[in-house]
Amino acid sequence: MPKIVIVDDDVAIQMELEEYLIHMAYTVVGTADTGAGAIEMAREMEPDLILMDINLPGEMDGISAALKIKEEMDVAVVFITGFGDPETIERAKRVEPFGYVMKPFDEQEISGVIEIALYKKEMELKLKAAHDELEQRVRERTAELQKANDELAHEIEERTQAEKKLQETKNTLNSILTSATEYAIAATDLRFRILHYNPAAERIFGYKAEEVLGRTVQEMHTREKVAPERFENAIRAVSEHGKYEYEVIDQDSTGKRRFIHSVVMPMSDEKGEATGYILFARDVTKIRELQTQVVRTERLAATGKLAASIAHEINSPLQAITFILNSLKQESGHDKEASDKIDLLKGAFTSIRDTVKNLLDLNRPGKSVRQQTDINRVIEKTITLIRTQLKKNGIELHQALSPRIPNFTASPQQLNHVFLNLFNNSVEAMAGISKSKGGEMGLIGRGEINVKTNLRKSHVVIKVADNGPGIPKEDLEHIFDPFYTRKKTMGLGVGLSVCHEIVESHGGTITVGNGSEGGAVFTITLPLEGKDLNPKPFSIAALSEKIKKVSE
Repeated sequence: MPKIVIVDDDVAIQMELEEYLIHMAYTVVGTADTGAGAIEMAREMEPDLILMDINLPGEMDGISAALKIKEEMDVAVVFITGFGDPETIERAKRVEPFGYVMKPFDEQEISGVIEIALYKKEMELKLKAAHDELEQRVRERTAELQKANDELAHEIEERTQAEKKLQETKNTLNSILTSATEYAIAATDLRFRILHYNPAAERIFGYKAEEVLGRTVQEMHTREKVAPERFENAIRAVSEHGKYEYEVIDQDSTGKRRFIHSVVMPMSDEKGEATGYILFARDVTKIRELQTQVVRTERLAATGKLAASIAHEINSPLQAITFILNSLKQESGHDKEASDKIDLLKGAFTSIRDTVKNLLDLNRPGKSVRQQTDINRVIEKTITLIRTQLKKNGIELHQALSPRIPNFTASPQQLNHVFLNLFNNSVEAMAGISKSKGGEMGLIGRGEINVKTNLRKSHVVIKVADNGPGIPKEDLEHIFDPFYTRKKTMGLGVGLSVCHEIVESHGGTITVGNGSEGGAVFTITLPLEGKDLNPKPFSIAALSEKIKKVSE
């Protein structure tokens, strides 16, 4: 089990935290009440995580102690604080903590923060290991290619000595080209006639060797409708810089989008005279998918930190105001009018607090614990986050949520992301048409989004429909593919693919179509319980699987 050190000058808080952690099956290896004591305890126990109070007695506070510990060892730090002025927050950022816990706290909040911190630490270690392994493989492959080039140069030199050596060189070259299963390799002479074309090239480019050998590159470009500028740019770059690198986005035989990275370099003989050109190409789709996933995770983490900071600045004064309102209500005695007005104020502040909490929950991507979930409540919380956007764009959202749906096991945070993505897509689609027609929604009718939930035997069915432009027929088949997007100015094209993975990780399905009167209709089906439910958390399994595939 992970080892945890508690640092707080309040013995009562130390004991409360230790009781929480023991109840959560974590191992508390030590406690400290000063910054210096924290450093010594970290050196001695080498913990996995430190719960550090920011305000400690003595010359060294929690932030200074954490900075010193981070200089000596790689350990996750979670700060505990009851307040945070801007200067303290800026100092705390230098530590790059794995989380914050605001006083007062409870066991559930401590559990969530520790789980996220340990998960983030684990993912950092896995990403580093995957990166190191990938770098090692690149070095090994580079060495292999360098060795192969050296051998090839040696055999070309001997080819001038005898006809027999010429044949041996050809056999060796063919062996190298054939055995390179990951890289597509094609070689041409100075007139750009294709002389060599290995099996990996057949797989990546889709043409058999007999279809291309003897043909010129220009012929194949014409056949593929490639712009002549690409060929001209490649030859110019090779001449000026010694190589030409480019990346092409196309589709495989199933219509799935892929990324092909290619390098063109010149070939020369033993005298240094040019003999032709060689192309190396590789399918890097898996790497691009992983990079996009990492970028998205980092963006969500950054948004979460900002949301936590904003929440602190709002919740602290709200707490004080609520306390004062309670006192005023007690003093009002039997004055019902004053009491009702105070209750109205408290209700408004409670609404603000709930909105902040919804924002924090949405921006905790690592918080994917499955729990008993009220799907209607999840949808309602999501709607509260986009009300301003709906009002700004003149869009009405109608709900028809069935009260017959029971709670079922799911991740409310992940489903929150799904619904928020679908609502935002509908708003963007309808707002986009409005802007293209002069900014008046009335030109296309008032924008509407309808969300319905129903119980169908042992499944929950959620439908999200709008009266926007709908989805072009040619896009329906690929709408859930990674990187597939029609947005011109923004978007990586991963939003709906992530929705698809989240729904599938819950054992459900998500489909899309167009309504009979126009507009897009998304249908999500989720199992209440039973064999359809996939127990693997999406956030961990999906990312780990991508790392493993790229490493291989």
